[in-house]
Amino acid sequence: MNFMPFEKIFRLNNGELAIPGKIYVSSEGLELFESDIHFHVINYAVNVLSYDPSRLKGFDFFLGVTHGDLLSSTKMMDLFLYRGLKKNWKSNPEVFMKRITGGFWSDLTSTFGDTFTVLHKEGELIKSSKSLDEYLAKTPLGISGIAEGC
Repeated sequence: MNFMPFEKIFRLNNGELAIPGKIYVSSEGLELFESDIHFHVINYAVNVLSYDPSRLKGFDFFLGVTHGDLLSSTKMMDLFLYRGLKKNWKSNPEVFMKRITGGFWSDLTSTFGDTFTVLHKEGELIKSSKSLDEYLAKTPLGISGIAEGC
């Protein structure tokens, strides 16, 4: 089964942020990121995630889903911060959930259903990978048509 509510997936490594991660670009509110999706999504993500690096301290990696509210013209990112896999790759990691709205961080109380599908597929990929580096280099099966950003 394939679904495509996402346009691209980008990878950010430790050179850009304190921890590596993947960012899925949702079709929802895509217009807010303007025509050069690569530049604007990466720029947005790096800016909001690096503004206070202490927020990422103690985590192994992250998954982010960018989206936007067209009515308020607000860019958002649902952020899932993983901890516990560096010590034991085959463990069941803790996942902390945040939403960044207009640069402000808050606890995530809801997200889109398609995001849960991505989290499930990414979880399967974690379990089938031998290391964090191998996992980060892959895109889950079943998310066809998504363009690799970087």
